[in-house]
Order: sequence, then C-alpha cells, then structure tokens
Amino acid sequence: MRGPLAKVSLGGIYHVAPRGDDPFTVHYLVLEPWFVLGGTFGLAVAERGDPLRLAYGVWEGVPIPLKEGVDAFGGDNVAGAGERSWMLTLTLGWRGFGSTQQIYFTPKLWRFAPIGFNS
Repeated sequence: MRGPLAKVSLGGIYHVAPRGDDPFTVHYLVLEPWFVLGGTFGLAVAERGDPLRLAYGVWEGVPIPLKEGVDAFGGDNVAGAGERSWMLTLTLGWRGFGSTQQIYFTPKLWRFAPIGFNS
C-alpha cells in the first residue's frame, strides 16, 4: 500500500456572523494524520474568548491526483512512485477549537511523496 500518512496544516476560519462567544477569527497549526479516517490535532489561537485553544477533529477526503499516473493508494507499478506529487482532496469533516465547533466541506491542496509498505 502507498499513501499519505500525515500532513501539517496552517489555516484559519472566519465567521461571517459569529454567535455568542464565538470568535470572528481562529488561526490554527495542526497535524492531520490519515489512514482510513483522518484526524486533526493541534493548537488554535482565537481573537476573542480563550485565546489559546486545542484543535481537534475527524475528516475524510476523496483524493484527486493532479499528475497523470499517480495513485495515492496504488501498488508497485505507480508512475512517479517515490517522487513528490500534488494532490487535491475534497474533504468533509468535523473540527473543534475549544467551545467553537463546525462541520465543514473544503478542498485541500497538498504535496506528498508515496511511502511503500510492501514487503
């Protein structure tokens, strides 16, 4: 099996109409490991309420290779195996930043190098 195991994401969310104590902005740095289901673990900084928050969540994405012949889940005969490739995922997930939580759908663009696990 070949595939991405983890990525580091730096991002932000911006509420158009925050409710109650929800902050207008939250910026985060997270590690997002993935095998069958993805997870999100890291830190977030909000401009209102508790400034430093734990970021957590689960997500799943549909991988779309941006280079012909590259397969995130392919076997031994994957074109470009071992070289870095761009991957787009259409991702659905749930994440929380302390008391602020959300369900989201987003495209994620990332660069990966397949790792072979075949013996």
